[in-house]
Amino acid sequence: SSLLNAIVGEQVAPTSALRPHTTAPLAVIDKGADPALRAMLGRLGVDRVITHDKLPGFALLDMTDIDSVASEHRRRVEELLPEVDVVLWVLDPVKYADPVVHQELIAPLAGAADRLVFVLNKVDELGAADLERVGADLMARLEADGIPNPVVFEVAAAPAVGEALGIDPLVAHLSARLDEKRIHIGK
Repeated sequence: SSLLNAIVGEQVAPTSALRPHTTAPLAVIDKGADPALRAMLGRLGVDRVITHDKLPGFALLDMTDIDSVASEHRRRVEELLPEVDVVLWVLDPVKYADPVVHQELIAPLAGAADRLVFVLNKVDELGAADLERVGADLMARLEADGIPNPVVFEVAAAPAVGEALGIDPLVAHLSARLDEKRIHIGK
């Protein structure tokens, strides 16, 4: 949720240090979105929809934690994954190496690696040497999961001090992917 807020540039999704906090998907869509998008979200059971005008063409879903203690959260995410173009898989310096996350969640998605973008959040909590070590270890783990040339962005979506970090390169990457999709579908 904090990453979604940082991408949109305002607090559109509630956040909390307690997990699980997000209990149902939240869609943030462009004010000018095609009505078919709202219909699709309705068909998928995404009832919470917020419009914005900061990222033309974007439709973002804030989903429940896939590794939540609430098993229905994982099931809900697994239902929605086939419907999205790009998955931003958010990890942090504490959980990034969790074997369960890699073995049960990431490795099974290796066949869809071209749709996965990984975000190492909370990098403000690491010193430069630790960030380099964690970043290299994350890349190695993702490659071992079967993700060739993983795309990883280092961000601090809601740092304790100062503004969000690393959001602009992530948004630029997502915008480029959106442009590629527009070209592919001829729009």
